[in-house]
Amino acid sequence: MSSYNLLNGIHTANHVGLCKRVLRDEWGFKGVVMTDWFTSQAVFGISDPKKAIYPHSSSVECIRSGNDWQMPGCKQNVTDIIDAVADGSLPKADLQYCTCNIIRMAVMCFKDG
Repeated sequence: MSSYNLLNGIHTANHVGLCKRVLRDEWGFKGVVMTDWFTSQAVFGISDPKKAIYPHSSSVECIRSGNDWQMPGCKQNVTDIIDAVADGSLPKADLQYCTCNIIRMAVMCFKDG
């Protein structure tokens, strides 16, 4: 699970170096990575952005960095991702990679022995 924190000014949920390079490439993690709850929504439950310490993470960057699952997810997350795939700023392959990780996890839940 990625966290709300910033690491060197980048949300950990949006941090390619942390989620892909270290976790997946260096450590060989094959499982599902998900965001902490509300990481990419409504400034951590604060409806007034002026009261937030820092803004929420980007849904598109969550996918790009290897967060397979955004929790709990909202309509704006979906819209942002669809728009980014449509305009070419998010490669469909990045979304497919995350989807495959989730499907792989589901299959493993039902695999015998």
